[in-house]
Amino acid sequence: MFIRDGAVQRGAVAEEADTVVLAVGGFPGRPFEISAWESFFAAIPATREERWDDAIAIYEDGLRDSPGHPAVLFNLARVEARAGLRLDALRHLQDAVGRDPALTAQVRSTSDFATLRREPGFPG
Repeated sequence: MFIRDGAVQRGAVAEEADTVVLAVGGFPGRPFEISAWESFFAAIPATREERWDDAIAIYEDGLRDSPGHPAVLFNLARVEARAGLRLDALRHLQDAVGRDPALTAQVRSTSDFATLRREPGFPG
């Protein structure tokens, strides 16, 4: 489906197993850019299955595509914390909040960071 009006929003849901929904968006006259959020969506299966090394690798790829993106750093810190990589998680979390201070509220409320809250330098 092609939607000319960029203000129009559509949704899609896979109702059967093994269904793939592909959505692509862009702007006229500009080359397509991969959204920094793609790593979040790609990491969902690995995160649900607690395959932390796989999830970490996906977010690291996301950082190569979108260096320093606060949401990618935040989500990388989440899976690193769950994997027990406390120092890596803390470093990425500090970087995320330093780039986007609005993330501080999420840092305080995200249970994935429970093991980090007493660490010196925890940005919450």
